[in-house]
Amino acid sequence: MRISSVRRKMIEAEVETWPEWKQEWYHDLRKRNTIVMAHMLANRQPPRCLTDDVLMSGQQKIKDLPDDRREYICGKIIENGGTVNPDDVYKPGLARFTGDPEALVGHGDYSSRVHAIAKKRKAKILGPVSCDYTEEIRDDKKPVHKVHPRIVERNMEQAIKENPDLIAKNRRELRESIIEKHSAKEK
Repeated sequence: MRISSVRRKMIEAEVETWPEWKQEWYHDLRKRNTIVMAHMLANRQPPRCLTDDVLMSGQQKIKDLPDDRREYICGKIIENGGTVNPDDVYKPGLARFTGDPEALVGHGDYSSRVHAIAKKRKAKILGPVSCDYTEEIRDDKKPVHKVHPRIVERNMEQAIKENPDLIAKNRRELRESIIEKHSAKEK
């Protein structure tokens, strides 16, 4: 698992404040483990579960924002067609622009919201919830296995022989209709 350079620096800075014996133990653990695992073992603390409650703990809700900031953010969200719940959290890192309604996250749906936004934008998001939807998502209507080009050409010639009016039809449209007709569909 790769960690961000910021987290690595935070861990290294914390390690420097430890007593010498604990630093030696950490560096010995570091030889055999990742930096995060060595940090957990040296502190004798288990990893935190990344549930939505844990991810949202300590986040400032809309109702807790300073008045001028709350009015500005809420005004922009409403202006852009969103609805504001006072218990929602506005996450500027998910926003494409200030007041983006998609950046409002309700309590308990943080990870699913991040995945939905990444999937919609076909984006890669890194952070407590990481996901990668940059690869093109296959459409159900598209064929799984396309027909070989020689077979398509042979079918096009045969279709034109059977119906000479197809000569006037755009060859590209004819090719696509043959591919769609003869390709295997996803179940």
